[in-house]
Amino acid sequence: MIPDFKEKIYYTMIKYWSWWWEVDNESDNVARTILTILVPILVLLWYKWTISYTKNPRPRLPPGPYGLPVIGYLPFLSSNLHERFTEMSHKYGPIFSLYLGSKLHVVVNSIDLAKVVARDLDQTFANRNPPVTAITATYDVLDIAWSNNNTHWRNMRKLLVSQVLSNANLDACQGFRTDEVRKTFSHVYAKMGEKVDINGIAFETELNVVTKMLWGRTESGIQREMQKQHEHLDRIFDNVIKARMEGVLHDDGKKDFLQIMLELKDQKDGPTSLNMVQIKALLFNILTASTDTTSTMVEWVMAEILHYPEVMRRVQEELTTVIGMNNIVEESHLPKTDEVRKTFSHVYAKMGEKVDINGIAFETELNVVTKMLWGRTESGDLFEGFREVVFKMMELLGAPNISDFIPMLSWFDLQGIQREMQKQHEHLDRIFDNVIKARMEGVLHDDGKKDFLQIMLELKDQKDGPTSLNMVQIKALLFNILTASTDTTSTMVEWVMAEILHYPEVMRRVQEELTTVIGMNNIVEESHLPKLVYLDAVVKETFRVHPPLPLLIQRCPNESCTVGGYTIPKGSIVYINVMAIHHDPKNWTNPLEFKPERFLNGKWDYNGYTLKYLPFGSGRRICPGIPLGEKMLMYILASLLHSFEWRLPKEEELELSDEFGFVTKKRGPLIAIPSQRLPEASLYS
Repeated sequence: MIPDFKEKIYYTMIKYWSWWWEVDNESDNVARTILTILVPILVLLWYKWTISYTKNPRPRLPPGPYGLPVIGYLPFLSSNLHERFTEMSHKYGPIFSLYLGSKLHVVVNSIDLAKVVARDLDQTFANRNPPVTAITATYDVLDIAWSNNNTHWRNMRKLLVSQVLSNANLDACQGFRTDEVRKTFSHVYAKMGEKVDINGIAFETELNVVTKMLWGRTESGIQREMQKQHEHLDRIFDNVIKARMEGVLHDDGKKDFLQIMLELKDQKDGPTSLNMVQIKALLFNILTASTDTTSTMVEWVMAEILHYPEVMRRVQEELTTVIGMNNIVEESHLPKTDEVRKTFSHVYAKMGEKVDINGIAFETELNVVTKMLWGRTESGDLFEGFREVVFKMMELLGAPNISDFIPMLSWFDLQGIQREMQKQHEHLDRIFDNVIKARMEGVLHDDGKKDFLQIMLELKDQKDGPTSLNMVQIKALLFNILTASTDTTSTMVEWVMAEILHYPEVMRRVQEELTTVIGMNNIVEESHLPKLVYLDAVVKETFRVHPPLPLLIQRCPNESCTVGGYTIPKGSIVYINVMAIHHDPKNWTNPLEFKPERFLNGKWDYNGYTLKYLPFGSGRRICPGIPLGEKMLMYILASLLHSFEWRLPKEEELELSDEFGFVTKKRGPLIAIPSQRLPEASLYS
């Protein structure tokens, strides 16, 4: 009888715990029971505190619901916090407050009050109150997203904006984006007829582009040396072989051809042994054949063009149209057929099969990002599961954690969230260590340009300069760029594709525009993107309906202040409810309808100047990665929609419900089936 009674008490206690602590295993049940036992003790401490607190006059806080002692309003919230807060705004008005645990949370739901927080009192609200998971993930808050507004944060942000995300650098990295998107579409081409994960593909592409941009690496131009007179070849070969014998393997652990030949040389009398003269002869064959053939064909092409003036005229007209008369030819003007083609072929091979839209977006984005960061795409054991690591870290950042709500319990880590974040953080840290080590042993690009990691490493060597960085700060910046760009972009690719599949008329108009601007015998280039007005409107409407951070990143006032006639105490946690603002009938006609036409009239951007539309925030804490994210999002979407027809699998229905987290995602992955849209299969190769 007694054991049965105890069991009833146990299950009664765990039954009424709410959304923020979902039970996955028995240890969760035990931890929640321990917390339940601690609550009466904490209530007594709270009661003692309230007696002393009532002796002082209480500030006029924003209205809001009453909560329970110690734990506040936590048990009464739902899993989708942004939806619950928006519902509460209908009851309590443009600003309300509630205690979650021992911390006061304030939610701002109107344009006027968002302006006060993000603009008028921007300096006051520029600090953060990072959760314990963010502290773990960002090397004790040395990054940009979670750091307080201080000299360190300003220097880091300035470095990011001026070096890695400047217009000049983004333009210089156009080739990386083109390469990776085309690789992705070669990958999709190979999957035609199969199911494709859109998010995964987009994520990988973005990662490869950003890593190429951050720590790009190319080899020195042997070809240029080989065009010199034959008498110099032997001296060149001697220098190359000597340098190679003193060097190491490539960063990815693979051997180059010269390394293999030198190992065969060391075999002495083996059946495949080589001597040094034979090695040089092989080098001569390979290098001269490649250079001489190319130069010969250049000569033949020029001869034919000179022979046919009409051909000359058409070639030069095309060059004038593409490049202009006040510019010179850059490699970015030429159609790239590497990285973008990967994705292209991948989708093409999946024609007629199910395709995960999110997976495609993720993979494409991952590849683009890695190329921009460190000059190559990544593979192998170290990068295996990177997508899962990023997704898990984003999930943990958005997970309700008792350690954040009741700081005195943070040492116990009752839910194990901090331990799990530490595990994921260590995996990512190993990747950074490997890349940084390889980069420190590497050289500059052939054109003398430095990638972002090279710049940061040089700042590290400045020691005590005004913009000096240490190794931990470098890793924190890499964390920001990689996780924010890949996860957000791939998530939004998935949302846009979901809405387009949901509205066939929108799909028709998007593809008509793509056909008009690009044609059916060409593939998408970045130069086409500014002309895709309707697709841009579709993307912006998707950000309105599905803002990736519906509550943005929380702010924390550095002093007590007044907003809307109410006191906001120093140290409280403040949210700008973007979801409420984007869905407010006062701001938008029929706000729950998906209508891209809203953004065809007037000047709209992502900079938060118009506070009725602020998917990335506003003021000094606005997301600094907007320029890169916007380019990649449009490029991936335009390429997917121009090159392929998309449909849902017959047995699946499209659902558009979301799941709250640090980045709010579609509740289930978007799986779709591509088929060939362009007439020529050669365009996909």
